[in-house]
Amino acid sequence: MSSKDYYIILGVKPTASADEIKRSYRRLAFKYHPDKNPGDIIAEAAFKEIVEAYEILSDAKKREDYHYKRFYTYNYQYKNEPKATPESILKDAVKLQQLVERADPFRMNQDALLFQAEDVLNENNLAILKEEKQLSVNAQIINALLIACKPMHFSFYLKVHEKLIQLPDENSKQVLTNFYKSKQKENNWNKYKVIGAIVLALLMCLVIFLISKL
Repeated sequence: MSSKDYYIILGVKPTASADEIKRSYRRLAFKYHPDKNPGDIIAEAAFKEIVEAYEILSDAKKREDYHYKRFYTYNYQYKNEPKATPESILKDAVKLQQLVERADPFRMNQDALLFQAEDVLNENNLAILKEEKQLSVNAQIINALLIACKPMHFSFYLKVHEKLIQLPDENSKQVLTNFYKSKQKENNWNKYKVIGAIVLALLMCLVIFLISKL
């Protein structure tokens, strides 16, 4: 079974009412709908997950069956840990990496990319990874997500970084530190480019003004 949790995807609690589920679905579906994000396969993937989650949780029978298969219980109560494993989480991380590698970075919805990354590193999955302590698998998850986060803006990556630093051994910790510094430098350079462009535009306006006075 996938490491995805339909409740986490829709951002609602397992005890959420049908109306709460519908409201959350409408908000997320509107945000990531392909019509609002043309050509963005990251947003499209997020939208498909949201639709899939809603199709299950909005149907009482399917929702009950989902609870039984995933949590071994009825009545929408968590009594057992989800059946996600470090291997299934790694599989989802690699899927996201491959999706990003195929995506057009100039048409990428940053919110959708963050949505996908945080879905892989949701609270349940992080707990499983920290408890199992499969360092080699954790390292592969970190590497896959860092590749996926390359086109991500620094402010968005910070949220992913806070989750990733809970996982590494010493080797992966250095990898994370290097990636963080690289993203930080990239962010600073982008700021300087904007400032430089503004200064250049002002200088050009000043030159044009002075020439007009001659």
